[in-house]
Amino acid sequence: MVSAMMLPMLSGSVRHIILMMPRYQHLRLMPLLVLGYASVWLIIGGLIETFGYILRSHPIFSHQTLSQIPIGTFGFLSAAIWTMTRSRRKAVFACSNGVPMRINGWYAYRDTIHFGMIKGISCSAACLPVMLALLVSGHNLGLMMIVTAVLIYERVMLPRETRLVFWMCYILALYHLVP
Repeated sequence: MVSAMMLPMLSGSVRHIILMMPRYQHLRLMPLLVLGYASVWLIIGGLIETFGYILRSHPIFSHQTLSQIPIGTFGFLSAAIWTMTRSRRKAVFACSNGVPMRINGWYAYRDTIHFGMIKGISCSAACLPVMLALLVSGHNLGLMMIVTAVLIYERVMLPRETRLVFWMCYILALYHLVP
C-alpha cells in the first residue's frame, strides 16, 4: 500500500535531488532516497503488524466481536479529526520542504538517505491515520485510488487551500456505516 499510495508523493523530493546534485550522481542517489523513505514506513508497518498480531491473539478481539463494530467508520472519523489539526498541516508542509545536502563523497549518499528518512517521517505524520483507516476497512482498491488522488491534489494545492481530505474521510466514514 505504501508503494502504491505514497511513492508518487516523492516526486518533489526527486526534483529536489535532481536540482541539488550533479548529474552523474542521479542514478545512484534515487534508490537511496527511496531506501530512506521506505525504511521509515517499514518500521511503522512492522510495529502495526506486531500490534495487530497481539490484538488478534486476544480472545476479546475475535472475528465475531469485531464484525459487529464499524471499525472503518471509526478509522475514517479519527483520520478526519487528524486532518484538521495544526500538526498535520505542518507535516504536509514538511513533505514539500527540501534540505541542504552535500554533493561529493559518501556524505552525499548519507545525506540522501537522511533526506528520504525526513520525508518518510513527515509523510507518515501527515498520512498515517488515513492509511490506517484504509487498512482497517479492508484495503479496497477503489478507495485506495480515491484517497491517493485526493492526497496528491492536496499536496499540489497545499493544505490551506483545500479541506478535501477532511470531507473525503468524513464521507468514507459515512460510507462504512451503510451496510
